[in-house]
Amino acid sequence: MGFLAVVLLSVTTVFSQNKNRVVRWPEVPLNFGTMIRGDQHELLSQIDALEISDVTSGGKAITLGESFAADDEWLKSLSVRVKNVSSQTISSVQMNLFLPEIMPGGPMVTLCFGCGDVGKGQSIMPGAEVEMKLVLYDWLVGQINAKSSLPMITTAEIHDIIVTLADGRKLMSG
Repeated sequence: MGFLAVVLLSVTTVFSQNKNRVVRWPEVPLNFGTMIRGDQHELLSQIDALEISDVTSGGKAITLGESFAADDEWLKSLSVRVKNVSSQTISSVQMNLFLPEIMPGGPMVTLCFGCGDVGKGQSIMPGAEVEMKLVLYDWLVGQINAKSSLPMITTAEIHDIIVTLADGRKLMSG
């Protein structure tokens, strides 16, 4: 009986071990070239209104582009702190990430502040920091499992960032 307990403990340990994961900028960034202006949208090569302060998964700080150990539900706890470094009030911020292991065809991982249940109805004042969190996790897991499996996902690549200003204009960058 003692031997069986040791064997079962060993098997549980093997299956619950963390894997190396990474969140990174794409190797070839989307390039919108020069700024294109529409009535309510601005496509930019870089959004200067925001600064990334911190990226965490499982409550542990991670560095973009560097591997870190995390369990299979690492996307659920992924969050990005951003700071409004502009002089304008921001209504929402959204960051979309691709999962290269199951691309093309998605799904995208969406981190947000000011949409879904994350900071909805709150503004980001100049100088303020907020935490973007994952929205629609259950849907995301279903989409991943339809193509692969959640434990197989080791990489998330930042695809684009959308900033909605208080006046309704949207700034988009890839």
